[in-house]
Amino acid sequence: MWDAHDFLHALLNDGQMREICLEIASKEESERACALRELGFDFTPRQIDDAVCQEFLSIPKDKRDILGEGDIRDLVMKLWGNHMG
Repeated sequence: MWDAHDFLHALLNDGQMREICLEIASKEESERACALRELGFDFTPRQIDDAVCQEFLSIPKDKRDILGEGDIRDLVMKLWGNHMG
């Protein structure tokens, strides 16, 4: 299984995985965690929050923009974190 840090790196660095994750993001909230686990990701809301907080300053600004407008931490938590617990 891949952890929260692996998930964050996949979103930022792997275009194909990012596309798959964006497709998952369009699913119903109740389906997101299961779909991510099927990809091999397993993390709790706290773990993704911690990963983003730990790595935020080391993420180049152009990589932050991949995830859209707004604060990366809030976006990741909104789309993924709350549904993984």
